[in-house]
Amino acid sequence: MGINLTVLLAGSAALLVGVGLGLQQTFNDFVSGIILLIEGSTKIGDVLEIDGDVVIIHKIGLRTSKGLNRDDIIVIIPNSLITTNKVINWSHQSKNTIQNKCRSSLWK
Repeated sequence: MGINLTVLLAGSAALLVGVGLGLQQTFNDFVSGIILLIEGSTKIGDVLEIDGDVVIIHKIGLRTSKGLNRDDIIVIIPNSLITTNKVINWSHQSKNTIQNKCRSSLWK
């Protein structure tokens, strides 16, 4: 037929490598979503501080979570951001910790 099988296989391999690299972050978010849902350390209604932004979690999905920030704006958060970055869950703190944090922020 005249089709060079080696060129076809090399082209397919390059295409699959590109697709794999493109899906890497999506797969990471998906696995992180499963971890969040199974582990239960973050729940709907929790107040999280992520990268200096405080949000109330409204939905935890497989790939992303949705939260409402202080400006009443819905923020879509990749689940891998919650599982891999430093996140403060203010819902897990005692009331004394939260009151002291509020007092110290008033004096700044």
